[in-house]
Formats: sequence, C-alpha cells, structure tokens
Amino acid sequence: MAMKKMLYISVCLLCSCGHDDLPQALRHYAGNISRMVFTQANDTVTLTETPSGWIVNDRREAAENRIADWWYTVQNWRLRPLDTDTTTTRILTANIKRNGVGVHLYKGSAYKPLLHFYIYDDTHTGAIVLHNGNLWSAALPYSIKTITEVCCVASGFWNNVAVCAYSPSDIDTIKILHALRPEASFMLIHENNEWRVTDTHGTQAENQNNELIRRYVTYFRRLDADSIIGTQVAAQDFSHYQRQHAINIKGAKENRTIDLFGIPLDGGGYDSDKCLLFIGETEEWALASWVSFDLLLRNYSDFVNK
Repeated sequence: MAMKKMLYISVCLLCSCGHDDLPQALRHYAGNISRMVFTQANDTVTLTETPSGWIVNDRREAAENRIADWWYTVQNWRLRPLDTDTTTTRILTANIKRNGVGVHLYKGSAYKPLLHFYIYDDTHTGAIVLHNGNLWSAALPYSIKTITEVCCVASGFWNNVAVCAYSPSDIDTIKILHALRPEASFMLIHENNEWRVTDTHGTQAENQNNELIRRYVTYFRRLDADSIIGTQVAAQDFSHYQRQHAINIKGAKENRTIDLFGIPLDGGGYDSDKCLLFIGETEEWALASWVSFDLLLRNYSDFVNK
C-alpha cells in the first residue's frame, strides 16, 4: 500500500510539473538537464554540461554566476495566469513566439526537450512566460533584475570572460611588446627558481628590481575581459584598429598570446577607457578595460633599479 501511495504521489507530481507549475517542473528536472538551448529569431545559443562545468556553443566555459542566476530565477519566479481576452492572448502569444526567448531543456542527447517555454519582457505587462499554450505573468525573485539580465541569446552573455589564469610557478616566460615604444618592451624569464629581466634581444639587466618582478608575475593569476565578442568576426572589421601592445605568456601547461588594440574615436585619437583584445590560441576577440592592463603594461626601465 505504501509503495502504491508513493507511486501515486510521484505520478501526480510529474503531471502537475508538466502542465500547471513550471517552477516546480524546473526544480524537479534540474538535476537531469544537461543541455540548454536558447533561441530568438535566427539566433541560437547552446549550453552543454560537462564534468568541469557548462560550455557555451561547444567552445568556451560558461560564467558560473550567469548559470547560477538563471537557475535561481526560473526555479523561484512566481507565475500568475495572465488574464486577457481572446484577441489579446492571440496577439501576445504570436509576439512572444516571434520576439521572445525560446528555452529548450534537454536530458543528454535526447531529441525531444524535457521542458520548453518562451519568456519575454513586455513593455506594458512586464515579464511574460508562455508555457503549454498558456500565458503567465512572471514576478522575478530579483527585484532589481529583468529577464534580459538573467537570460539572453548571445554567446557573449553566457561566456566566462577569463583571458588567462596562471600561477607564478606555471610561467616560464612573459614577453611584453609595446608597438609604439619598442625600447620599452621586455621579457621576464623564469629559470632555476629565479626570475630575470631582459630586453627583447635577451640582454639581461644588470641591477634588476626583484621585488617588483615577484609582485608583477602574480598579476597573471586571473585576467578578465569585459566581454568575449566571439570568433566569428571578420578581420576587416578591425582592420583600422591599431595594435598597441602584445602579451606573450609561455608556461608548462599552455601558452597564451594577447594582442591589445586601441579603439579609434570618430573625432580622432583612441578610446582611453576600452580596448580590443585578440586571444591568439582561441582566436577570440574580446572587449576589455585599459585599467585591467595598467599593471601589466610596464616598461623595461621599471624593472631596473636606478
């Protein structure tokens, strides 16, 4: 009898999850979801779960905070039936399917999604969810956030923005090239548990600042961009941008090459706030703040005791 009762409760739960209570369904199936596909018009972003975390479009790791925000929102939003007349319902439904974000949640490689719904920010009614042909008004658990701040069909929105992350012990060589001032370029070389600074020709400084060198190599523990633009960017789009610096890091685990470009302004000169990055190994473009690189773009003379 107890077993039959448990089975009955489980069946009822699944039925209610599938038809009436979307947040409950999302909580119920969350542990089974291994692929999330977001669609809007002709755009698609796919997030796939791997043993090390979620991957965006089979390429870059997803930002953990974005994933956490998403799951918390959809499992805790409050949905109320949207009471509209037949004509308004038909218009809203068509508009949401056309302009909203379609969410398709899959288990493994299954063709059919476990759950499928649309979400949309409407100017007049706020966040709306379309699920199983029914319209719902969504009250988000974050009062200061909107649907578009927790869900977007753009790979850059979901991407982890890390450019590089190195422990000092994993770095063999750091080379900083200044295109506009070649004489300021330098290399830091790690050998026999010691660091030495040289110019780009390999000539070692006679009186180097060891304290600054030790502090400098720690700056590479975590370097983030503001956003990862992606790889599908034509080179000619940035052909008028000027490469101003290059950072080359060689280590035991991997190498990383980062080119920094100045962003030209319409009135002449370059943006003093933002710069463009090209990450050579992943062939990704990114937008970053110059301030993030201020400590990295040192000059050779900085490492020589006066």
